[in-house]
Amino acid sequence: MNVIREGLKDKGMVFNRLVSYGEETSYGVAPSDVARWIGGVTSFNGGVETALEEAVTLSGGRLRGYVLHGLDVRPSLEYYIQTGQFLKYALGSVSDSGTGPPYIHTIEISSGYDLPSISLLEHRIGNPSHGYLYTGAKVESLEVSWEEDSLLKASVELLASNVDKVNTLPAVTP
Repeated sequence: MNVIREGLKDKGMVFNRLVSYGEETSYGVAPSDVARWIGGVTSFNGGVETALEEAVTLSGGRLRGYVLHGLDVRPSLEYYIQTGQFLKYALGSVSDSGTGPPYIHTIEISSGYDLPSISLLEHRIGNPSHGYLYTGAKVESLEVSWEEDSLLKASVELLASNVDKVNTLPAVTP
């Protein structure tokens, strides 16, 4: 990972988040492998907020209370695009061709407009290491930008069904 970090630092880019993912075969169920590298993530926000609503109480006074509905989980990230593989989660499908560079990624909009779901794992490296696993995540919006003499950058906002703290982190290789 340090080799990648140093290579991107030479281009004037710094990233300090390690985020990996895995494609879910069943919505909301984490796959056994969530070690696929997204790219050089420059920012990540878990977006976890309580979903609540203000309600009038039946006490006869003007007191108000809150009804808690659960969690609203909306992770978002910005990263430098290294491959077209992750873009399929915003558009629907991708196919690869070619046996060597340059590879060709054909990205298509899925026929039923039903996007595949993924599990995102935000790695928190430290002592002890842990992470947060976002399951049932689907892309809500994607913005791709490019500036002259720079790399392609993506901003992604997702909706997830759940988030859990995990204590075991997989080894991620680009």
